[in-house]
Amino acid sequence: MLENLNPVWNLETIFPGGSSSPELKEEMEKLAAELKQFDQGLNKNPPLSLEDWLECLNQVQAIGARLREAGAFLGCLNAANTNDIQAQMLSGAFFPIFAGFDQIRTKIMVFLSQMDQEAFNNLIAAPQLQEYNFVIKEMRSLSKQRLPLEQEQLISNLSINGLNAWGTLYQRLVSRVKIELVEKDGSISELSAGQAYNRLSDPDRSIREQLMPKWEEAWSDLAEIAAHELNSLIGFRLEVYKARGWSDPLTQALQQNRIERKTIETMWSTIDKNKDALLDYLNAKKKLLGVEELSWHDFSAPVGNQDEAWTYTQGANFIIEQFQRFSPKMAEFAQHAFENRWVEAENRSGKGVGAFCTTLPVSKETRIFTTFSGTINNVTTLAHELGHGFHAYAMKDMSLINQEIGMCLAETASTFSELVVSDAAIKSAQNDQEKLSLLEDKMQRAANHMMNIHSRFIFETNYYAARQKAPLSLQQINEMMVEAQKEAYCDALGEWHPTFWFSKGHFHGTSVPFYNFPYTFGFLFATGVYAKAQEMGDDFEDMYVELLQNTGVMTVEELAKAYLDVDLREEEFWQRAIDLALNDLDEYLRLAEKFS
Repeated sequence: MLENLNPVWNLETIFPGGSSSPELKEEMEKLAAELKQFDQGLNKNPPLSLEDWLECLNQVQAIGARLREAGAFLGCLNAANTNDIQAQMLSGAFFPIFAGFDQIRTKIMVFLSQMDQEAFNNLIAAPQLQEYNFVIKEMRSLSKQRLPLEQEQLISNLSINGLNAWGTLYQRLVSRVKIELVEKDGSISELSAGQAYNRLSDPDRSIREQLMPKWEEAWSDLAEIAAHELNSLIGFRLEVYKARGWSDPLTQALQQNRIERKTIETMWSTIDKNKDALLDYLNAKKKLLGVEELSWHDFSAPVGNQDEAWTYTQGANFIIEQFQRFSPKMAEFAQHAFENRWVEAENRSGKGVGAFCTTLPVSKETRIFTTFSGTINNVTTLAHELGHGFHAYAMKDMSLINQEIGMCLAETASTFSELVVSDAAIKSAQNDQEKLSLLEDKMQRAANHMMNIHSRFIFETNYYAARQKAPLSLQQINEMMVEAQKEAYCDALGEWHPTFWFSKGHFHGTSVPFYNFPYTFGFLFATGVYAKAQEMGDDFEDMYVELLQNTGVMTVEELAKAYLDVDLREEEFWQRAIDLALNDLDEYLRLAEKFS
């Protein structure tokens, strides 16, 4: 049993001194020099023999691990303190270093694509390269869909002060968001964006009603700049797609996730057929809250008994206990993460918005970022991020090149962990009020993945289509956001969030477009894995670890067939997963009727 956990993470074991770390500065300088030398060597002597390729791949992985370590550390610094100007400057300096690595990877892909078929077949037949076969074949295939090397390198160089610079501007804008909240005792709190986001799900509706217009206003004050930033970021990306001959804006996201468009389309169409059940949930919640129409902030509001808040230590112990039931290795990992302060959970101003888990491949560790304010949602979010961490832990001794996974499968372990903790909490409820509260959290999560995330996908799809013709005005972007929300929520809310495109950072990512559907995929795919866990019992852990280890060497469809024996392009799997995700709806409706 853990006691009195420190909610502030320890970054000193990675690079001592934070953004002033001499070791970090030295490592960045070394990486820049080594990448330059590596690139020059490739130009003079492209890999030809098996020995050349082995040396090349080993060097890519060694340097790549150090780059990811430094990049993850910088990401942690920026999230923990959005006002750390030195960390922001270092991140800016890191972009060109990473761009150099990206150019080397592109060059290697080109070398593979230029090999004649016989030479390539001989290469992948070599026993020494068997573990890399999937990735090598993929790199060769992807290279054939790219521009000539010189043009791809130019794109990478231009991204430093183009795509990546716009992403940096977004982070600067978020750091400027401050919101004043009048507390129930009359005191005034100045909230960061992350703190304000948490308070939007405050049990007290008067707090939410006070905060929501201030939240909208805070983002609106900077929205003109953000609209220009988003137009420029997506515009840059679309120009690249056009040059490559990609007519479908989803192409990059499909490649990154190793998923077929048919799979995504089947998932969303099946969800659409089940929206009536989600509307039943929203109507019941409306009665529980005693309102005629649900506002945007009501969607994430808790119901039921919320009198006792969780402490961070209580949440940690509960997570470990539930992980133990399905996988002792998961529980062992979580305990190690808490004891060694791999988690940043303190509720303080100046932190970034949201939650994430980042991997440190050199240290073979992870770091988890969240803001813990005592709700069951905070507990399940923490379990979610620990699931990401366990995924990295399961893969930590594999070749780095085989650890690169798409977001769809990256969301599997995290959502599985979330489901384990959520269902355990429901089963341990002491009374109907508490059970209703926990069922609300579960139903809210299902609705979030099938409605909120859907609205993001619809918005991004429509935005890309419109942006191909011309930049959009702030008013057009706001209207497009609201229309997407109305479609995804079946017009079930009475108030919308026009600036959601600004407050949600996923729309502004520079490396991952369409950072939305992978969450819904992960939620439903993990639900299928959860069903498998209940079916297999003690035999589940070994299969689960093997599944996670293969997420970097299979397509999404191949993995599902191999471990769940399902075809993701068919509706059957998605319908079963949705049925399981909503299996507590009737009980929720019964309790909602009881307490309305």
